[in-house]
Amino acid sequence: MYGWRARIGKVEPSRGDTYQYEFYRLAPKGVVLVVSILGLKQLIREELEAYYLKYREAARELAQIGVDVISLGGSPLFQHKGFGSDREIMKEIEEETGIPTITGLTAEVEALRHLHMRRIVIATPFPEEVNIRTADWFTKAGFEVLAIRGLGIDRPAEMAKLPFYVPYRLARELFLKTRGADGIFLACPRWPTIEIIEKLEMDLGVPVVTASQAATWYALRKASVKEPIFGYGRLLHT
Repeated sequence: MYGWRARIGKVEPSRGDTYQYEFYRLAPKGVVLVVSILGLKQLIREELEAYYLKYREAARELAQIGVDVISLGGSPLFQHKGFGSDREIMKEIEEETGIPTITGLTAEVEALRHLHMRRIVIATPFPEEVNIRTADWFTKAGFEVLAIRGLGIDRPAEMAKLPFYVPYRLARELFLKTRGADGIFLACPRWPTIEIIEKLEMDLGVPVVTASQAATWYALRKASVKEPIFGYGRLLHT
């Protein structure tokens, strides 16, 4: 059976193709990803409201199939609902299914804390409205967001088409123009980021966390798979 070490259930608001590819680049042997896709197409208020309601049904289906951890993607949906909404839905799903549950946002916060990052810059593919909510969320979580910059893209399918040098250049320029940052966070698992994590860490000398990397790291920890993973940043082997 594939997934003999762990079966990670993943609820993806949109297609999730980039995350699924990057997950299998990161995850050790014996771990499988079981995906449920909600079908979100655009980061606008009406769609965010509608698709948030579908999380519980998707989580129930994953629980019936059989997984060791349930991971809920879609940071903009939780940011739209307000700070703390991630932990509320995690608690509800865990109580109903008995399965450890995480969200991408929760994983990102825990990853930043794990690497002792406090004063951060954030690079995103998002439009300004989503960037404002992103900065507000991480500020409320206890971080000092020194700068945030996005590409203005509101369709996840377009984010997935970006070449990996785009997030590298955006993160690098933002960091070099901002004094005092002790780390870099690249939000959103839909644009490609894992290829550039170690390059940014080597070039700039600070830890780097990406959404795909953090979600995979935290899900593996919850599933008690603690094998160190090298080549994709400090987070996965510390």
